[in-house]
Amino acid sequence: MEAKMDELRKQWLDLSKQGLYQEARDLYYDALFPIVSEQFAHKYQRTIGQIDVLFSILGYSPEPALLMQKALKPRVHIICHAMKPDAGDDEIKKILQQHKSMDFTYLEFRSETFDDIYATLREQMLQNPSSSYAIDITGGKKSMVASAAIFGKDYNCKVLYVDFDQYDSDLRKPIPGYERLNVVYDPIKQFSVIHHPSVRIPVLEITEDEKNKYTYGKRYKVIDDISLWGVYSFNTASRWLKCNGGYIAIWDDEK
Repeated sequence: MEAKMDELRKQWLDLSKQGLYQEARDLYYDALFPIVSEQFAHKYQRTIGQIDVLFSILGYSPEPALLMQKALKPRVHIICHAMKPDAGDDEIKKILQQHKSMDFTYLEFRSETFDDIYATLREQMLQNPSSSYAIDITGGKKSMVASAAIFGKDYNCKVLYVDFDQYDSDLRKPIPGYERLNVVYDPIKQFSVIHHPSVRIPVLEITEDEKNKYTYGKRYKVIDDISLWGVYSFNTASRWLKCNGGYIAIWDDEK
């Protein structure tokens, strides 16, 4: 695969430097990008951990959202973009559909203001409750990226960015195949988490004696990572379980 990548990359560079931009673009999406995305996924699919809900901020390049989607394999992928009055939006949608590895929600911000971006992301979080969020801030204008990054930190999302290790200064473009996943912010590793009561993740608080009543006949998983307990503000519980899409906090005695 690496030899094929080198060959296609050379063809892409040659076409680009000759000014044959449409030919270079066609080669990239038809032949080169599928290899790029496979290699990116293979390299990073086990480095971030489970991501249940992924937000992607989209600019004029759909590749970062597609790379993140393929590598992270989220349950829900929400691609957010600003209003694009030109025909470029149709082309971006076409590429997203052509190369998607899963279904996604394509969502337009009401405006590019901080308040609207923050509110839109918060609404989507409330509609998709989870304990594992990430937000990809690679695309979009700087103001959009800043707003999304602030939201990500406030709501305990991993903030991610697709960077590049090689860049052609003449073409003013990154070189395909040298994409790198950059973890800008990880709430567990870098700072204490902040609990937001407005994010309604289903939590059932019970005693140990009541456990069988609520778990009999149901599949459940014991949550071992105690570093996450503070996110849900029941860190005084003896233990907690994930069951039927919600959480059960168990106390040894009456709370």
